[in-house]
This record gives sequence, C-alpha cells and structure tokens, in this order.
Amino acid sequence: MTTKVVTLSAPISHLTNFCFFSLQHKVGEVVKRTGVLVLYPAICITAAFVSAALIPIPAIRGPMLSGGLLIGFNGLSMLLLFPALLSLDLKRRSAERLDVLCCYSSKVPEGQKGQNKWTLKYFVIHYWSLWLVRTPMKIATLMLAFILTSCGLYGLVHMQQGLDMQEVVPQNTSAYEFVKAQNSYFGFYNMYAVTKGNFEYPQNQAILYDYHNAFVRVPNIIKDDDGGLEEFWLPLFRNWLLRLQNAFDDDFSQGNIYEYGWHQNASSDAILAYKLMVQTGHVDYPIGNVQFCTLDGVFITKIDLPL
Repeated sequence: MTTKVVTLSAPISHLTNFCFFSLQHKVGEVVKRTGVLVLYPAICITAAFVSAALIPIPAIRGPMLSGGLLIGFNGLSMLLLFPALLSLDLKRRSAERLDVLCCYSSKVPEGQKGQNKWTLKYFVIHYWSLWLVRTPMKIATLMLAFILTSCGLYGLVHMQQGLDMQEVVPQNTSAYEFVKAQNSYFGFYNMYAVTKGNFEYPQNQAILYDYHNAFVRVPNIIKDDDGGLEEFWLPLFRNWLLRLQNAFDDDFSQGNIYEYGWHQNASSDAILAYKLMVQTGHVDYPIGNVQFCTLDGVFITKIDLPL
C-alpha cells in the first residue's frame, strides 16, 4: 500500500504586490475575501429571527423582529459602509494625512526627527500604553470593573420576573380586548397573610381556617360562584395527604408494600407515603424502624392529617 502526498500551494504572488494595487483593487480584494463570510451568517441569522417573529405573541414577536432587523442592517453596513470607510482611510494614507485630524498633513516638518506627535498611533505608544501599566491605572480599572459588576448584580437581584397578559395574548383578539379593558378599568392586588413567631401549624389549624373564612365578610374581594373563597394551601395539603393515605392503604392491603419495603408493582403515591411514615425528623438518623401497630387485628397505617 502506497501513500501519495499531495502538496497544495495557493497562488499568493498577487498578494505580495498588494501595496502596489490601485484603490479599487484593494477594496475589491478585501470585499471578495470577507464578503461571503459576512453575508451568509447575516442572512441565516436574520431569517431565523424573522421566522420567529411570525409567532402571534407580542412578547416574542417584538424582540425577534428587532433582532432580525439589527442583524440585517449590521450585515449591510459591513458590506456597504465598511468598504466605503476603508477606501476613505486608504485615500488618507496615500495623501499622508493625520488619522484623527484628517484635514491636516502627517508629514514631519523639516528639522524634526521621529513620528508626528499629532497622530493617534503616537498617543497610544507614548501616553496611553504607559498609563495602562501604572499601578493607579490598574487599581482604577479594577475598581471600575468591580462597580460595574456590583451594579449588574444589584439589577439582576431586583429584576421583576413575569409578563403582563397584554404582552402574551395576541392582538386583534377578544381575549386581548378583555385584558386591555381589565387593566384600564379594574385593579387587582394580591394579599398575603403572614404568621410570625414559632407558630405551630398542626395545633392551630382551626385558627387558620377561621382566619381564611373571615375574609368572606371583607368587601371588594373576589369570590367564587358559591360566594366563598378559593382554597388555600392548608386544605390542598390535607387533600394531598389523604390521597397518599388511600394509596398506601390499598397497596398495603394488596401486599405491594410490607413492613420493610415495597415491591415493584407499588404505586408512586404509596411509596411516597411509606417514606413519609418512616422518617424520624432527625438529620443524623433520618429513617427509623418501621413498626405498624394493630388494633383489633387491623393494621393502623394512618398518616397524621390536619383537622
């Protein structure tokens, strides 16, 4: 078996004389070599953003459309504006004019040696680079970076999450008109009841029920069709425990769960109820020995439920 080595050599003779090309040839060579690399990504990304803007949700359509337009204009500026600025800079160099004050010549007056002091290159080499390596400048840079990072973290922590319904519901729909009228003529405010101190929830469940039911007598509170209030977390938690209790009783009676574990055909709710029953509440010993008591020959497998 023989291996054939092929050496590829690109013709670069035309690049060696690049500085002798005319202005049009220089700009054309740059655009020819970089134009495709700029054009294809701009088209693909712009098409992706514009296609996402077809989603009939204002909260998504606006940012996607803005992003597509920005990327599209950025690609056009790289293909149109950048070559124009490049050609102007080449003309400036050929005319030996200053880089910042392009109206003035950059030629060094007779009798002076070195580079013109009014150029940006001279400023960067002799002033700016020397300032950057000094200790006060380093400290100032680190402090500025720390301040900007702190401001960003502060804004991130205090950022409000969520979207307004008008930003989610498509426009020109009855739902959008309803949400618009609701926000214009009606106001809704959330109210929270907070317990303080070492409040014992298991022993004071009746107080929580009475406190919640007392809000029925308060005007301007949204109520259900029966005139009552929506369920709060305590009855929802109680119903969840009841569902676990029923699942555990069924699986235990069928033999799917036994004293030291469970079989593969046990339900997930029954397994969760089993885990809750064997927990001790201690970090060092989280799981204790399972002991099911019997009363008149019947297993007592009840979970402590709220009132």
